[in-house]
Amino acid sequence: QYVIPLVSVFVIVVGAMLTVRGCKLSLHVAFAVYAAGLLWPLGVATVGAGCLFAGIVAWSRLRLSRHRPRDLVAGTAAGGLAASGYWLTLQGLQASP
Repeated sequence: QYVIPLVSVFVIVVGAMLTVRGCKLSLHVAFAVYAAGLLWPLGVATVGAGCLFAGIVAWSRLRLSRHRPRDLVAGTAAGGLAASGYWLTLQGLQASP
């Protein structure tokens, strides 16, 4: 039950490490988007609130000059892919006998 989230987090961190030379992937944004994606069972409004929070985090990282826009896009993509992977893996495990 706890393995899938741990693997998802591991994938985000390894992705950040692998892209560090070309892009400083925002882990703050990646984990905010990932958390928003994990809220899916609570409804679209809750996911929307999570995405709003992730947007505020992204804005703050840009405003503080910690990241460039491409870093925030990369973080958003990493978090979104990790959340999608989480739900697809969980769905696949529940479908198997």
